[in-house]
Amino acid sequence: AILSSPVTHSVNIAGNGMFSMYKGVEETVAGAIGAGRSAITGNRERVYMREGLIQLDAIRGSFLDALIVSGKAFVKEEAGDFSSKIDVRNRRAIGTTGDVTEIYKQFREGNYGAGAINTLGTAVRMSGRFLMAEDEFFKAISYRASVRKQALSRSLALRDEMILAGKSSDEAEAAASAEFDRILNEPPETVMETARDAARELTFQGDLDGLLGKMQPAMSHPAVKIFGVPFFKTPVNIMKEVGARSPLVMAHPKFMADIAAGGRRADLAMAKVTLGTAIMGTFGYTAMGLSGPRNDVIIMGAGPTDPQARQAMDRLGLYPYTINIRQPDGTYKGATYSRLDPLSGMLAMAADFAYYAQYEDDNDTLSNLAAAAGLGMYNYALEMPFLEGVSDL
Repeated sequence: AILSSPVTHSVNIAGNGMFSMYKGVEETVAGAIGAGRSAITGNRERVYMREGLIQLDAIRGSFLDALIVSGKAFVKEEAGDFSSKIDVRNRRAIGTTGDVTEIYKQFREGNYGAGAINTLGTAVRMSGRFLMAEDEFFKAISYRASVRKQALSRSLALRDEMILAGKSSDEAEAAASAEFDRILNEPPETVMETARDAARELTFQGDLDGLLGKMQPAMSHPAVKIFGVPFFKTPVNIMKEVGARSPLVMAHPKFMADIAAGGRRADLAMAKVTLGTAIMGTFGYTAMGLSGPRNDVIIMGAGPTDPQARQAMDRLGLYPYTINIRQPDGTYKGATYSRLDPLSGMLAMAADFAYYAQYEDDNDTLSNLAAAAGLGMYNYALEMPFLEGVSDL
């Protein structure tokens, strides 16, 4: 039922597209950080600003290829990397195939029984087929962008090495160009594996590790689906991506390890928290009303839990997770910022912090609120279509 809602598919497409654009900006910031760090430390392994531009241009450059990959997945009902947002143990419980061409062939050859059962299965899984095709479109774009970024990074690193070794600028440029073309046209297995991981990350389909990874098989059990957990891996991955871009991540061991490792890992880790903190700070500043005295703009997070406060909020036309503009009659007209993950999660955390902090003067309480800002993700997570069953419970 959740997958049959057009809202779910709109959210999925918008979220994937927004995350793709956001990563382009983020990698551009990482390139700037890498340039500065490399100049100070002398470590030439870094992110280049051009990688962010490649990501931003990926949809235009790979649009037709992505459509072909998406169309093939829709016809055959099979993801290129066998990865999906749908957490089930058996993805084809009715029939033996979802390939439209195979079903057509069965009917042509007179195998009507098999054709009818497979047609029934295809009809039941149609909403999931659309979800898969949407994800394959963005995975194809991310895959091509990742290969191109790796080719660029390796070619520029080779150029720098040759110049440091005393080669002429022309020789270095020629070798770098040849290396770029080689990786782009015949990518090594390591490059392709990194690209596949990037594609899964963009669509929130990456494999979970640690305790959450051990829980994943249990969450795929049919009984768990009945009791309100239709999706597990996707919302967990979204929360992880949001957490990696909040100030709270600076206390996480993985962040410390990335900074200590230096190179590209440090550039990307710093870019995530730098850009994410800047966005959250700006949004929180605006949500607290510090940008104007008349409340011409009100940014809502989860909002109050008190019933009377909720009624007053409704009378003004204020709703959770919206940016509201004051109208001449004193009411507000709002636009939602939710469901554009992971950006929406960061905005929700900032808005919830601002809501509770704007009337507080005690510094210790404010510090505790800031430390607990991550709990704002709890309220926001329950708004996600992928956790609709959990929210109802």
